[in-house]
Amino acid sequence: WKDCPEIALPEDAVKTRGRAEEHAQLNGGTEGDLS
Repeated sequence: WKDCPEIALPEDAVKTRGRAEEHAQLNGGTEGDLS
């Protein structure tokens, strides 16, 4: 894996880094929940 080039993430991905739990709470659950 170390020989793979590093690529920059899109700006919107960087802004939301570490906010998955907050997103799940605001949107009523986790993405992909089919129940």
